[in-house]
Amino acid sequence: MLRAVAEDFPDSWDQTLPWILFAYREVSVETLGFSPFELLYGRSVVGPLSLLKDSWLETPFASYLKLVVEFVHDTRDRLRSSITHAKQHAEEQKNKSKVWYDKTFCSRSFEPGQEILALLPLPGNPLQAKYCGPYTILEKLGPVDYLIDTPNRRKQKTCLSCKSALSCIDVEMKNCFLTPLML
Repeated sequence: MLRAVAEDFPDSWDQTLPWILFAYREVSVETLGFSPFELLYGRSVVGPLSLLKDSWLETPFASYLKLVVEFVHDTRDRLRSSITHAKQHAEEQKNKSKVWYDKTFCSRSFEPGQEILALLPLPGNPLQAKYCGPYTILEKLGPVDYLIDTPNRRKQKTCLSCKSALSCIDVEMKNCFLTPLML
């Protein structure tokens, strides 16, 4: 959204930031099911469209006034309800993400002395990576971390996660070009 506004208003994009922030806070978050404003204040935001609707329907603002105690109790109840619903929705989204992740998960482990291909950043362009190697595993540092020997790179030894490594045997069996998206 910021990029679109910056392209539409190149000279005055900074003046539109309050409106962008208002839009971000008004729209509900998918994982929670509520907008940040609703979670913070326990009610929907009164935006320009709702004010316009009220003026068309001639709903007086005085009818919204309540006693302070009633307002505090209502707000507290709404917040409790919102938090309960948000936690429930977040749990559902977490389970949905876990099921999606588990569909493609495969466990990998390597032994010291084994040759692997490592997904490493390209020299001069650290935001791009490709599989390089073969490199030799020197040591297992933890359940998923390994120390590898990288003699043709600036750092002679590199710490690497098993998610960024492929066994050379696996690569020979697949006999194809691999990209990080295929893993």
